[in-house]
Amino acid sequence: MHTLEQLRSGQLRQHTRINIKDNLEQLPEEFAEYCPQVEVLDLSDNQLSALPESLSQLQNLRIVFASNNQFEVLPEVLGRCAKLDMIGFKSNSIRHVSAAALPAKLRWLILTDNQIESLPEQLGECSELQKCALAGNRLTALPQSMQHCHN
Repeated sequence: MHTLEQLRSGQLRQHTRINIKDNLEQLPEEFAEYCPQVEVLDLSDNQLSALPESLSQLQNLRIVFASNNQFEVLPEVLGRCAKLDMIGFKSNSIRHVSAAALPAKLRWLILTDNQIESLPEQLGECSELQKCALAGNRLTALPQSMQHCHN
């Protein structure tokens, strides 16, 4: 487990796995400068409702977990993360998922226990999608395009 203080002091600069549970209400905009090597970022069990745009600068970021936070929208910055393929935002208050929040290489999308009523049709364009966990939402249908997700 890491702290924001460790992050800011540079102690995590070479870490590839970062797990911050520090009752955070926001992540610093300069986050990418503090930990440029991160591949796995776990921000679960905080009070976050947004992510900084600097996340898209993290060239190695593959996995983001942010369960048990305060998100109402799946952050669109995730869609701009070049290598991101696993997203886990369980037990938030997510109501809206835009196509812009879906990274091209998405393999796992875990959005259980939110308040999602619909998903973007572009979800079916995620050709590498293997796992899509959506239980505990308000969905009445899935995008028809998901029939193209053969994995």
